[in-house]
Parts: sequence; structure tokens; C-alpha cells
Amino acid sequence: MDVYAAGVMFFEMATLTWPVQPKPGDNSPLAWRHAHLLTPPSDLRVARPDLPQELVQLILLMLQKDPARRPQLWSTVIERLKRKSASVAGLPDVSTLVQKATATLVQTTAQEAKDREERERQAERRALLEQAFREPVDVLRTVVDTFNEASEVGKLTMTQSGPLSAEVKPSRSGARLLLSGEIIPDLGARPNGVYRIIGMARIEPTPSATSTEQLYRARDSFGSFNLAYRVSRVTERFGNWMLFRFEHNPLTGRTGYPRWFALDLHEFPRQLQLLNALGMYQHEKRGLDDEWYKLLLTQLL
Repeated sequence: MDVYAAGVMFFEMATLTWPVQPKPGDNSPLAWRHAHLLTPPSDLRVARPDLPQELVQLILLMLQKDPARRPQLWSTVIERLKRKSASVAGLPDVSTLVQKATATLVQTTAQEAKDREERERQAERRALLEQAFREPVDVLRTVVDTFNEASEVGKLTMTQSGPLSAEVKPSRSGARLLLSGEIIPDLGARPNGVYRIIGMARIEPTPSATSTEQLYRARDSFGSFNLAYRVSRVTERFGNWMLFRFEHNPLTGRTGYPRWFALDLHEFPRQLQLLNALGMYQHEKRGLDDEWYKLLLTQLL
């Protein structure tokens, strides 16, 4: 038996209940594991206010989530159990100080457990969203692989520099297609759900018009598009991808090249909340597929 397990047993002997319990209705091994890893132990002083504070401290130390903060030797535990109280030993009465230290330990333990649970939640959220970003990456990879297999001239090379970025380069050009994503705090955009990842697929360098005539007549010119991953409700863990491309609203009198473009990632979240409002941009959207990827890749070849 390790020190933590002994602390659980001591707690049960003192209170006839468990120091941690899973959420109601979930008695699975995983739920118990989560409770032991992340849930702070119940306040022993509530169930047994008559226990010596020194014993309460010892049990709390044995129940610390971090093994380094528990007693490292069984001899330490045994010595603490055998130790006489200050009043019995004829030493100054420090019971008030011990009570204060015990209360501080309880508060610190609870806060640390709360912080640890939040870190675990954020780590799990990030892992799920990084996995979700594989979907648009895989669609792009399929297009690249299919092209390379079918083409005898001109090949494309795709690489990933991280879980939220990918790059496609041609063999004979300095341009490249960049796909990047950014995990964001939950962004509610009624009635479109809750967005958790935003991204962009773009050609670098950005295509530019070679003449005034091209600027005004190339009405289908295309340089980049945005991606957004959304769930229907905050409680949902899995969602779907939507693709967006923007153009200047004709009412603003602005003309740009390319006509269709992506918004910068610092501007995109706000526009997700204003998609159907009259503003400086108009947009098109579609589900995740390979069509807009192919339009961008044509500019590399």
C-alpha cells in the first residue's frame, strides 16, 4: 500500500466515508480515477471536528495529489501518529496556530485541485481540437496525393510543421499554399453554434493584379479562404467544419484583387458574429470539401 492509499484508508476509518467521490450517477473506474486525480478531498474537519489537528494535517498530507508533497517515508507517518500533543507534553499550546495552518492547507489543497482540473480540461480540449484540425489537413493531403499520382510533370510537396499548420509547395515555383489554424475560447454566434477553431488557407505571396484591366475584369479571382470549426452547443465535444470566403460589399465602392479572400484571424471572429448583417463584407460559405483547395492549388502550377 502506498502513502496515498493509506491516507484514503485513514480518512475512511475516521469518517466512514470516502475522501473523494465521482460525479453522481457515474460509478465507472474512469470516473473514480478522475476523482482521485483531480477532486480535492472532503474537509475532514467537517465530519470529525473532534480529531486532533495534527492527525487531520497528516491525513491531508497523505492525500496530496502531488506525490512529492506526501510524506516520503513510512517512518515519518509512524512518527507523526505516535507524537504526543503539545498539552500532554507540557509544551506551549499552539493549537490555534495548528488550526490555522490546517485551514490553510485545506484551502490550498482545494485550490490546487481546482487548478489541476482546469489544466486537465484545457489539455483535453486542445487535444480534441488539434485532432479535429486533421480533417481539413487530410482533405488537402488527398488532393495533393491524387494530383501527384496523376501528373507526370509538376509535383506538389506537402509538409506539416505542427498540429495546426501545413504547407504545400510546387517543384518549380516560389509560391506556396499555407494552411494554419488557431484554437480560440468558445465563441458564440447565434444561430450558428459555438466556434472553437478558426483558420486560413492562403497563397503566399498573395496574388496581385498585373493591370488595371485585370483588376476590374477578373471577377472570380481567388486568393484565400477561412475555416471555422463549430459545435452546436457548449456542452458538445465534436463538431463540423465550415469554409468561408469574403468579398468587399459593392455598396462600399471598394474593389480589390483577388475578389475572394480570407479575413485576418484577428478580424475573423468578429465577422463570424456578423455573418448575416449588412457590413463592409459579403461572404460565401460551404461545408468542408476540396473545391476551394483546388482553386488555390491552380495558382501554384
